[in-house]
Amino acid sequence: MVTGASSGIGAATAIELSRDLPVIAVARRADALRETTNRGHREIVPVVADITTVEGLEAAGAAVGEGQVRYLVHGAGIYPIDSVHTLDARTWRKVMATNVDARLYLTQRLAARFAPGARVLFIGSMSAHKGRKGGMAYCTSKAASFMLQQCLRLEFAEQGVLFANTYPWLVDTALMHGALKADRNVLPDAAEYAGYAAQGKLVAPQTVARFYRWLLTATDDEAFNKDEWQIADAAHHAQWLGENSLYTSNA
Repeated sequence: MVTGASSGIGAATAIELSRDLPVIAVARRADALRETTNRGHREIVPVVADITTVEGLEAAGAAVGEGQVRYLVHGAGIYPIDSVHTLDARTWRKVMATNVDARLYLTQRLAARFAPGARVLFIGSMSAHKGRKGGMAYCTSKAASFMLQQCLRLEFAEQGVLFANTYPWLVDTALMHGALKADRNVLPDAAEYAGYAAQGKLVAPQTVARFYRWLLTATDDEAFNKDEWQIADAAHHAQWLGENSLYTSNA
């Protein structure tokens, strides 16, 4: 199961994982989700659902039926850009509901359906460890998501379910392009992002998806079950990237 599967990293990951197993792809946007399912290698089952709601969680759980979940990828996420002076309660709660709460509640919902040795992948961010002006809600949610993953690993240890957190670097997605267009007085880090983009150093979602497929299907349990995996760490590139470039411009 992959959440946030209608675009970006989530869509690419659902498509890549469908090389190995049928995938349940969960997202809010029906039209975009249909495009994901049409590009699958094996069956991709679309579930149009908002997993920040009880109804959405129920729909995702119902899609599993009496089957088992081998891999769960928490890919849904949002990144509103606001200063402390304009950030309102509704936006704050929406970020926490999407980036943190849904990950907890969906994991709870699927607990009884995890296959032996199931693996859960959290799509994280370096923003979990670095404050960003204009990104307060996002940074706080990613820090909370990281700690949630740590706690769930302990909670599910006896069941044999493994958890990992990943950092996908700067990815060529709509979320990143939204940040690139942000007012730099509100989000000063947009200038840094723009510099990387100008150098061709954004990572394609498909490259991230290949990394995630390798993590989920090809690493041993001890390796997978670590605190943080960074796509930019060249130590593991030979095992999944080969001679290819990490970056979009040279892909």
